[in-house]
Amino acid sequence: MAEKKRGSYTPDFRIKAADLAIASEVRIGDIAKTLNVLPNTLSNWVAKRKKQLLKSSPLYAGTTLDKNGQLPLGGKHQVPPPSSQSQTEIERLQREVRRLQQERKVIKEAIILLTT
Repeated sequence: MAEKKRGSYTPDFRIKAADLAIASEVRIGDIAKTLNVLPNTLSNWVAKRKKQLLKSSPLYAGTTLDKNGQLPLGGKHQVPPPSSQSQTEIERLQREVRRLQQERKVIKEAIILLTT
């Protein structure tokens, strides 16, 4: 019986695939199929990426993911009011959010086109 060769993916590909799965409302199985990756592999990348993002976020320092791999809601981990940030920084971040939302929308549409 022939053994199936394991895929070799760059760390950058893994991070981008995980970020896509996190940001997308498309099922992991569909994304994995589009990227030609096993769904379990992509799920592992997503879990690892969520932990990385959690560790790098000062807002969630010391927070652990719940049993579903999500950030806990409410309690002491709510985002503080932006009183300490300057208005120009808030505006810059709002522009960045809009740009990222547009990119996410394009990626979602591309995934839908590729999976149909």
